[in-house]
Amino acid sequence: TNEANTGSAPPPSTPYAVKALGHICARRFDLLQRCSEMFRSALRADAPAPLKQQAVMVFVDLLRSEEGRTKPSVIKKGVATSKSSKEINAAAEATAAISAALQQHQTSLIASALDGRSAGVRHQALLLLKAMLEQGLVHPHSCIPKVMALELDAGERGCAELARATLRALYARHQPMVSAPGNAISGMHA
Repeated sequence: TNEANTGSAPPPSTPYAVKALGHICARRFDLLQRCSEMFRSALRADAPAPLKQQAVMVFVDLLRSEEGRTKPSVIKKGVATSKSSKEINAAAEATAAISAALQQHQTSLIASALDGRSAGVRHQALLLLKAMLEQGLVHPHSCIPKVMALELDAGERGCAELARATLRALYARHQPMVSAPGNAISGMHA
């Protein structure tokens, strides 16, 4: 975007434009790659908090839409029906596009969890980390210290409860990894 070149702040409508592009990308996954530079700009460490929050929200919405698309069967009036091969292929293409976009921006998305400027960004990033962990799109080792650090994000707008719930789910699946002393130390430094 041009704000990187001019040094000025983006217009107030920019987060809404990111939201609109996210809705379009949720239906047209082929556009995710074309919007890559816009997402990279919105996820920069110095990006305005509302813009960053909306960009992270787009990825949360993409994961949620992909989650519903990949269910193996649909229940209609008590009868389970299998998805057609066309629907299965479309779901596979959607999964591939979303996974590629998440991998491309993974470092910025994980770093957003510790954005000290905005509780909204931290909350959305933690929701995204939780969804990525549940779907196996990110290795737990890269997220555990940040989730542990967010456990201390108490207060009215903090996300300590969500972090605790995420850690409990991680502990149930990856007990040795979560309880490793190195993760607690890394979480204190985060």
